[in-house]
Amino acid sequence: MKTTRELYDGVLQSCLNEPYFTSFKYKKKDKNFVQKTDAGFNAIEFQVHDGYDLKRDFRAMQVKPLYFMRFDVLHKWFEKYSFKTLSDQRNNYVLIFSGSEYQKKKEYHFLLDERNYANDVQEFVADVVSNAQACFGRFQTLQAVYDYIIPPVLSGEKALPNGQADWIFEYLTLCRIVAPENYEVFKKMVLERIEFILSGDYKDINIMQYYPNLDAILKDMESQF
Repeated sequence: MKTTRELYDGVLQSCLNEPYFTSFKYKKKDKNFVQKTDAGFNAIEFQVHDGYDLKRDFRAMQVKPLYFMRFDVLHKWFEKYSFKTLSDQRNNYVLIFSGSEYQKKKEYHFLLDERNYANDVQEFVADVVSNAQACFGRFQTLQAVYDYIIPPVLSGEKALPNGQADWIFEYLTLCRIVAPENYEVFKKMVLERIEFILSGDYKDINIMQYYPNLDAILKDMESQF
């Protein structure tokens, strides 16, 4: 029987041996692969837990891959206002996906007794590479990110997030840069969403931190873009 840590070391080594990952740097502390881009970075993170494979009825290591994209222009101007540490702020991202968005598994299980291990690893690495290529290939430009996020909100197809604060500044900056003609309408929707969130019983602490200086922060951003 292997431990979760021992199994993970093997899965990680299989990823490191895959040519696709040569352009990524592995960060052991965060269990993620980071690929620098001209615009910011792409990242693949593995969330690892002790788990149980219900289909095979056995204890297992559970791994959930996540895919992140950052565009520095959406984040760097905000560093002086952020309540996060500079390190955390510089790890901010504008998009995150799991494998389920690309018709792959959301979570993968590796049995502690290593049954089907070779097949499980092969499937995992192939799916991660396929998902990463599809995700990072699709969102190489701010225009692509804008098209994914903003128009569905403007048309009422999607709702704005219901908490946290980073999205407020990232989304508004994105709209200001890519489609300034839609900025005022989108900004009105964002401000209304903020008021709605803060009017409820659960007042998001992150938004509350920025709310007193919101106008000044946005005016600063609008003067830059």
